Amino acid sequence: MISDDVAREIASWYQSPAVIDAPITALSHGVVFDNYALWERVSRAIDTGEFESGGKGTPRELRALQAWVERRMPRLVVVEHDLDARDWDNWVRQYGETGRERPDGIEPDDVEVSLVECAQRGLADWVYPGEASHPDKPTEHRGYDASDDSVQVPLSVVEAAAAMLSGTNTGFYAASYGGNPFSTALYWSQTDTFAEQGPGKPYASQYLRPTGSASIRLATLHGFTPEQEADVWKRWKGQS
Repeated sequence: MISDDVAREIASWYQSPAVIDAPITALSHGVVFDNYALWERVSRAIDTGEFESGGKGTPRELRALQAWVERRMPRLVVVEHDLDARDWDNWVRQYGETGRERPDGIEPDDVEVSLVECAQRGLADWVYPGEASHPDKPTEHRGYDASDDSVQVPLSVVEAAAAMLSGTNTGFYAASYGGNPFSTALYWSQTDTFAEQGPGKPYASQYLRPTGSASIRLATLHGFTPEQEADVWKRWKGQS
């Protein structure tokens, strides 16, 4: 992970007077910038191959800058383990009784980072003055779409994170909090009491295929306070 100084130096390589590059230019000059706007601009450049040259693909510094800004924002990180029948059987025989969280030598097959703000924006509602749920039209919309008489109001970070744990924008459906999905015990999915587990534990899902293989997915929240994590759990628990 690059440092703040390195991120600023990288931004100086890509700054320009174009409006679209305002967040990059702001970072390079050391002034306030919007994290999401910077992430969106860098991600767009990576997706479109805007700065690729000579068939070398995306410059590695752009991916480093993308990862740097992601770490400044609330996010959900989903790690997937896809075990074939032999690996799963070996683990059951060797570690099933010990309750170890992951077999030695079995690394994640995929890691996916999802920004909570993407869900906040995607699930934003148009709000009009006088609505029962929103009697006052918000005056601060942080760049969300607005018209003369209405504004888009995003979900709170807690509401959005709980929705993501229930499949929205992620395809990840948490079945447990704090449980050990690598365990063969039937009760792993019931170990979801936040007071007992505490913040920082993974949400998990376990899918055992008829072929004997297994898919294990673990999701952890980052960029949240312990109080926010507790609120996310309460809302997720109410939805699950």
